[in-house]
Amino acid sequence: MATKIKSPELSRASAKTFAEKWKSYTDEKQHARGFWSDFFTTLCGVDDQEEAGIEYEKRVKSTISGNQEYIDVYWKNVALI
Repeated sequence: MATKIKSPELSRASAKTFAEKWKSYTDEKQHARGFWSDFFTTLCGVDDQEEAGIEYEKRVKSTISGNQEYIDVYWKNVALI
């Protein structure tokens, strides 16, 4: 089943509000899930990350070392720049 992702109206104001909210958090491990959840909901318009196919702490094989590594967030076929 295809996931419908609403198109958010991203504005400088909403991006600034998001940045202000998260600028004082310094412990990545402790706050990562909340940060990314808020990011996808507020800035990308994704209410259900699981349905959208967003994965957290995804196992990947390093192309450099060949070792198993983890990436914070993986969203197939989507690049956020």
